[in-house]
Parts: sequence; structure tokens; C-alpha cells
Amino acid sequence: MWHTRTGKTSGVPNSRNGRVRAVVAWIFLLLFVVVGTAIWIVDNSAPNWQSFDLPNGGCRVKLPGRPKLEKLPGSSVVYSTSIREQDFSIGFLDLDPASNAWDVITKYATGFAHALPGMVEISRRNITLDGRDGLEVSAADSSGESVVARFVVVEGRLFTISAFGDGINATRPDVVTFFDSFKVTNPDPLGRAAERGATPTVELSNRELKAMRDELEMLRVDGEFNKWFQNVERLAQALPLLDAYPEVRLLFSFSIHDVREIAVKDSVSGKLFGNLQKPVRPGFGASGVGLAFPVARHEFDVQDLDAFRVLNGKPFTITLWFCAREMTGNLFTAFPSNTSATKKNIRLALYANHAKLDWPSGDSIDVPVPSDGQWHHFALSRTLSDSLERIELYIDGVDVGQTEIGPQADLSDLNGLKFGGGQFVGGVDEFAIFQRALSKEEIRKIAGVSSDRSSKDPKWLYENALHLPMDVTRNGRLIDGSTGSPVGAIRGRTEGTDGIRGTATRFQGGENGESESLIDLSEIVDRLTGNDSLACSISFWIRPSGSATMLKNDEFELTVSSGVEATKAQVRLAVLSPSSDHPGLTAPFSPENDWSHVVLTRDVTGSVRLFVNGKKVDSDLGLTITTNTNSLFKELLWCDSPCDVDEVAVYRRELEAGEVLLLFGPQ
Repeated sequence: MWHTRTGKTSGVPNSRNGRVRAVVAWIFLLLFVVVGTAIWIVDNSAPNWQSFDLPNGGCRVKLPGRPKLEKLPGSSVVYSTSIREQDFSIGFLDLDPASNAWDVITKYATGFAHALPGMVEISRRNITLDGRDGLEVSAADSSGESVVARFVVVEGRLFTISAFGDGINATRPDVVTFFDSFKVTNPDPLGRAAERGATPTVELSNRELKAMRDELEMLRVDGEFNKWFQNVERLAQALPLLDAYPEVRLLFSFSIHDVREIAVKDSVSGKLFGNLQKPVRPGFGASGVGLAFPVARHEFDVQDLDAFRVLNGKPFTITLWFCAREMTGNLFTAFPSNTSATKKNIRLALYANHAKLDWPSGDSIDVPVPSDGQWHHFALSRTLSDSLERIELYIDGVDVGQTEIGPQADLSDLNGLKFGGGQFVGGVDEFAIFQRALSKEEIRKIAGVSSDRSSKDPKWLYENALHLPMDVTRNGRLIDGSTGSPVGAIRGRTEGTDGIRGTATRFQGGENGESESLIDLSEIVDRLTGNDSLACSISFWIRPSGSATMLKNDEFELTVSSGVEATKAQVRLAVLSPSSDHPGLTAPFSPENDWSHVVLTRDVTGSVRLFVNGKKVDSDLGLTITTNTNSLFKELLWCDSPCDVDEVAVYRRELEAGEVLLLFGPQ
């Protein structure tokens, strides 16, 4: 009998059952202790490091266990051992006999960290491995995993020795043991394994070796492309194509987040198109996810598309964003399923600094395209009138080219789209087909450009000899926007005013009829002549209040005169020598108190062209100026009356008509 804590009695327990329960409890406790001890011993005991001869490898290395062969990108043959979620690997790759050993080491060491997802290189140093010079690279990711790899070349064979896992570093004892154990047993192992008595465990065919080498090269190219692509400036926010323009829902579009791992999803129908495989894959888009083409000569096809059949005989608009690392190649092609009708393609091809649109009618349009490797917006608008069709092209919201075609092209057979091809390397995003011709304002909105002029000139035009934003002065001198240095001493009375972009400079003109307001560039005239040719250009914005002589020398003068009426406001390029009989070039411009854009270009022969507000001033008579470039621009803005001037730029080459239009900006 026994008592509870309340003092009440309880029955007498069965002594036999109690002993059984006690024995069972002790058995479970013992098993728990044994299993726990075994786990602790396994987790904390040192691995069994053993020397291992690589079959056909020609080297020996210590590994913490029996290695297994793996076909991993980065080497033709890789042997690895995993212990406690840490990997120790050694691989080799046979090289071209003509390869330079150090160039090979540098090349693969550079691409190693970039080929590992999420890894960022943190250190690199020269090392010696079994008496041979090599490189060591350390990399890590945000989760704490890290890798240390050493690269060395032994008689035409590249060895990669690496340790990977949480807490791995180059000074850890087991990592040091691993690296120091590498010994070359045969500097020329190919075909000599049997002579050494070794028994190869795995023989790889030439085809397998080539596939591994190709994969390694793809990883290297991928790494270089990703490094470049991540530095491309992306848009601040997604473009609301479908929200702003519901009519696109009836057609085709791939947009933000619509690029899946293996296919492109049509934002309109939800249908999946194509098959994304390397080297065409999802990548950074202009906004969100887009298509990435890290290698030339690769394409992405979209088949069974009904959009053009629906639009046959109707107006429409095509828009997309693109960035190009290598410009030469096709950006996109609309093609028929009937291969015999290949001439009916709509193709936009990129070149060094321009694009060419081929139309099914056989017509084509050439337009300037920025080649700065940044994202740019392209739009193609088709309008119809009677039996004719009109094609207009826009770059970054600027109308850069147009042509009238007749009769209307038959587009009913077009049912496929192809992106990429040729040497194009870069990205494509936010492709859409609209079932009407968008207005210029709508295209500018999609391109992210406000209804006002763009906030800055295209980056690709800033390879100029001089850029004067006209909004900063230092000790009476203007600041060169290209270098940040003070240039161009100002003579005469000036003050700040509102400009075409930011602040402009107002030249008050001379007192008592004297012409004394000018910018003296005589100190930097050598910069204005980049070569022996006559090719050069000058661009500026002006808002005159009277007559302003912008350029003047013994051969010609360029004047801008304002007037209350638009017909009396004009830009005039007059020839003074060698013949004063030339009528010159004259063009009207906007009324008083409005800005006008003026560009004067000269080609390598001395032939001159004048552009006002983006349009070329035509003349049947050729005009030639042979004055040296440095004397041509050594004095600017000799103003007879007050005028406002902004964004002056001098170029060492002739600007093309499309480039002038891009400088003028959207209106």
C-alpha cells in the first residue's frame, strides 16, 4: 500500500508490470544514447583523407572520401567528394597545343565566379601549385556559401581544384591540406595510363569532351554577358501597356513577368509560345523580365500568330524595347509559314549606328539608332489612305523616318515572329502589336518621354569636341559639359534665363550698336579639329530678339532674325567668299519668344548643310565652306542684338539627318 499527496490510499500496483515497463524504458533510453553518440561521432570525426590518382589525369590529390566522376560545366572531367555539405573537386581540361598557359589560366579564373549563380568574386591572388604558377579565386554568395578555386596548367592541361560550401576559405586546414596534396604524376598522361598500370574507371568520347568544352565556353560567354547586362540602366517602373491601351488585348504582347523559364506567354491570350533554351533565356528587361540574347546567331521564334492576318488592310502599330551589345543583326522579323513567300517579311535589322526596316512591298527605310548599349524604344506605325500606306518609325519617341508606299502590302500570310539573329547580342522586352496607328503623343508616352522636350540629349551624341550647356559659368567662363573644365571666355553683358533644358544664357548685345557679346574659344581651337578632314558640325538652340549673327568669318555668316510675324523670322546662311552671287540658305522658324534649333554640318569635301528645327534647308545650289574647323568655331555667338542661347555643341564629324532630328527631340 502507498499514499498519495492528499493522504488517501491507493491500490497496490502489479509489481511484474512495473518491472516490464522499467525495462522497456531503459532499452529506449539506451538506444537513444547509442544513436545520439553515433551521430555525434559521425558528425565530429575527421574525414578519412586518402590520396587518389585521377584515372588518365596524370596527377594525385588527397580527398576526404572516394570521389565520383561528374560531368560539370567548367571542366571536361571532374572528380568530387561531398562531406558535411561541403564539396572538394578536381577537374581537368585538355587545351589547344598553341594555347598560352597564363592566358588560359586568367581566362577561366575570370569566368569561374560569374558561372556560379549568385556568386561574387571577393579575392584573387597568384599562387604556386606543385611548383607551377597559377591563380587562386575566392567567391561567395549572400547565404554564406563560398568557394575557393585554384587554376594551373600542366603541359597543355588545365587543372581546376576547388572547395565549396558553408564556411570554406583558403586558410582552413582541410582546404590547405587539399590544395597542398596536388602532385603531378605524369605531365603527359594522354594515352599512357596503361603504361603506368592505372585502370581508367571512365573513358569519355571525343563527342562528350567537345560537348563539355562547348558548355564551358557558353558559361564564359554567359558570365561576360551578365556582367555587361547588369550595368545596363533599366526603366524606373513597368510600362502599363495593357491598362493604357485595351485594344492591344486582341492581338499579341509579351510584357513584364510574362517570360517564363522555358517559354514566352502572350499577355493577351495567355498562350505560351516558343521554347526558351540557352542562349536565349529570361533576363533583365527594360522593366521586369525580358528576353536575353547573350550569343550571336541565335533566335527565338513565335509561331501560329494570327495578329497580322487580323490586321491585313488595317492600320496598326508595333512597339518594343531593345538594348544591343552587338548591333549587327535582326531585331525582329514577321514572316509567313509559307517559306516560298520569304520576300513578304517585315524585318528590322540593326547596324553600327542605324537600323533598316524592310517592308513586304520591297521598300525599306533607314533610320539612326543609338548604339550606346542602353535600353531604347522602337515604334513602327502604319496608316492607310486610299490605296496607299504610310510607314513612320520612332526611336525613343522621336519621329526619325517615314515613307509612303502603294499599293498596300498583303500581310495575310504573316503568322510568325522571330527575335534575334545575325550578330545581335542584347535584350528585347515589352513587345506589342496594336490594332490602330498610335498618335505621336501615345508613342512618346509608351517610350517614357513627356510631351515636353526630353530632359537630355541622346547619350550617343556626346562624342563631341565641345559641349556648352550654357547654364554654368565660373569667373566669366562657360563650363564644358564634356570635361567639366572652364572654357570660352564671355565678352559682353550676359545674364541667366530659362533654357531649353535648365538655365540658358542671355546675351544682351553690344551697346551703341557695337557687336561685343561673344564666346571666345581661341584657347581651345586645337580641340575643335579632330582630324585633317573638313567634316564637322555645330548644334545650338536660340531665341533671338532682333538679329543675331551666330558665326562669321571671311567666307560666310550665319544669322538668325526674329520677327513679330512668323514669316519675318528666319535663319540665313550667307556666302561672302569666294562668290557673293550664291543665294545662300534661308529658312523660316518659330515666332518671337520661342526656341529654335539650328544645326550646321560640313562633310569631308566642305559641302555644307543647314538644319532648322530638325528639317534640312534645301537648295539646288551646292554650298561649300573650306575654312579650317578651328578657325571656323574659334568665336561663337557674335550677337548684334539680345538673344538667348542654350545647349551649344561642336562635333568633329558631320551629323546625319536622323541624328539632327534626335537632337531636336520630340515636338
